[in-house]
Amino acid sequence: MTRTIQYQRFAVTNINQNLLNLWKADKSLFLGKKYAEFAGEEAYNTVWSYMNQGKHHKDVRPVTTAEGKTMVFRHNFMPICDKDGKLLRVVLLAFPE
Repeated sequence: MTRTIQYQRFAVTNINQNLLNLWKADKSLFLGKKYAEFAGEEAYNTVWSYMNQGKHHKDVRPVTTAEGKTMVFRHNFMPICDKDGKLLRVVLLAFPE
């Protein structure tokens, strides 16, 4: 079962129902929030350095929801860029460990 989050301008723009069901959370807890709020500043900086270069990034790390629930996920971050290489958005596939 795939769980996805989409980011644009470093903030969550969409999250699918599978991930919301896993966390037993409402979409409003995620929309507009930055990845750093879930995974910490170091993870945020690492991921966005890859995304801004148009490079795919994978990691495994704990993520804490806005309600304080912590889970470990395998993440696959995929940058979506325009024809000039400008980052438009990021798709994140998340798989629980």
